[in-house]
Amino acid sequence: MSKDTVFDIKDLEELIHLMQDRPRGTMVRCSKARAMFAMRACRRSVMIGKALDKTHMTAIVRHMGTMDQPWNCPHGRPTMRHLSDLRSFGRYAPLRREVDWKMYGLLGSRMEEV
Repeated sequence: MSKDTVFDIKDLEELIHLMQDRPRGTMVRCSKARAMFAMRACRRSVMIGKALDKTHMTAIVRHMGTMDQPWNCPHGRPTMRHLSDLRSFGRYAPLRREVDWKMYGLLGSRMEEV
């Protein structure tokens, strides 16, 4: 028993069945235990907007690198944002525009006159 989760004979039968189907040494958990751990993981997760220092961010990314499927939480929410550098695509050439800062100065002085 773990708080509100109570394991019964059906859970034991499921474990035995899983152990027979999986290779020796593989971690097995009954569906009730997986659901319990998923709920705990989401409750302890980093929430949107929480400030993190560089050490904590590095630890999280390294830990996610050890997971089999780090891209989603057990409930299906994404756990990472995919970023890329467009310069790595070779053909990408950003538009080069010269900015006439004097023009901005003139506009600013005209706005003050109005």
